[in-house]
Amino acid sequence: MNTLTKTDLEDLTFLLEDIVKRLPKLKLAEKVDVAARLRGAAKAIKAIDDDVKKIIKEKRDGVEGYVNGELWRAKLSMVPVTRFQQAVFKEADPKTYDKYCKSENEPRITFEVR
Repeated sequence: MNTLTKTDLEDLTFLLEDIVKRLPKLKLAEKVDVAARLRGAAKAIKAIDDDVKKIIKEKRDGVEGYVNGELWRAKLSMVPVTRFQQAVFKEADPKTYDKYCKSENEPRITFEVR
């Protein structure tokens, strides 16, 4: 790993961990600003994470095992998951589906510059 990238990642990790430690002491207005400012970083981190995971899955071609980095290694495990097929159930038995569906308002928070 390039020295600058390694140093930048170490600095970024340190800064984020420090913000998490200080968060309980911040005023609400400061917490709102911190959360808003970190949205972009969170999206960038997720994009990196998603891309690397996709590449690892392709590299392992569905076979469990490791992919080595320079300092870390990634492990691909195949974990059984059961998912409810909501669309299939809705089509097969719409009355029962409707009987157990519940609509409610969910709080959603967005941030915008004042």
